[in-house]
Amino acid sequence: MSKLLKLKDLVGDRFRINLSDKNRSSEYVFARAIYFRLASRYFGNTVSEVARSVNRHHATVIHSRENVEDYVLSIKRYKEVFLSLCEQIENEWGMLHEDERIVRDKLEPHEIEYRNLSPDNQQRYRDACASILIDLKE
Repeated sequence: MSKLLKLKDLVGDRFRINLSDKNRSSEYVFARAIYFRLASRYFGNTVSEVARSVNRHHATVIHSRENVEDYVLSIKRYKEVFLSLCEQIENEWGMLHEDERIVRDKLEPHEIEYRNLSPDNQQRYRDACASILIDLKE
């Protein structure tokens, strides 16, 4: 099974739908938008290949990228699902999206550890560093 089809099943299972169904309800449209974003982020498939995998025209993928994806990811529930799927793909499949590959190749180990911290822990780290700098100035 190709990685693209595994991704299709992963997203479909998360939403409990079949992404290939001929359904235009928001749940299907939003799930497909997440699938399109993940497919473009992690795999080198063409727009046509991604569209064919869910029985859609390539223009549907382009329309989704230009008009739907940002809206979908502004909705908390869908953003959480998207981030959870990213984490699953990266952890279970050992894949990084292209930006992360470039960045991680150029970062020092402590910089990578910092980026892996939760936002709250990153703030605690910044606060601790600021406190140390203040102490050093005195």
